[in-house]
Amino acid sequence: MATPTENTYVGDGITTLYSFTFPYIEPEDVKVSVNDVNLVRTTEYIFANATTIEFLVAPITGAA
Repeated sequence: MATPTENTYVGDGITTLYSFTFPYIEPEDVKVSVNDVNLVRTTEYIFANATTIEFLVAPITGAA
């Protein structure tokens, strides 16, 4: 079984694009959360490309 990989960022209220550095098989394999609340793909974020998540609204300043 693979060990989960995590990339953590802190929101600044402006940035909407965040890259990640791990391989995945399906987009559903990538879990995105802000302050431990899981987000919904297509309504709260999208894949800008194969290794970048784009938030539809920038995470607030200090959000993890």
